[in-house]
Amino acid sequence: MVLRPEQDTGPPGNEHSRSEQWLLVVSGSGKAVVNGRRIALRRHSLLLINKGESHQITNTGRKKLITLNFYAPPAYDAQGEPR
Repeated sequence: MVLRPEQDTGPPGNEHSRSEQWLLVVSGSGKAVVNGRRIALRRHSLLLINKGESHQITNTGRKKLITLNFYAPPAYDAQGEPR
């Protein structure tokens, strides 16, 4: 996932009811709000978002926030649509 400065992933109510999400920060900095809890993100941060937890990721830095995300089981189909 790539977020430009000040960009976020959408409304804070985003959640994956059937999948856990592992988010690894490759570069950049930002914040995550998971179930109302604020978490600072920076290079090499690893964040687990459990099934059903509401979350929002925001780029708070001046460069792109680049993350690598894994979903278990997969949260999206081959066309990128939620399962």
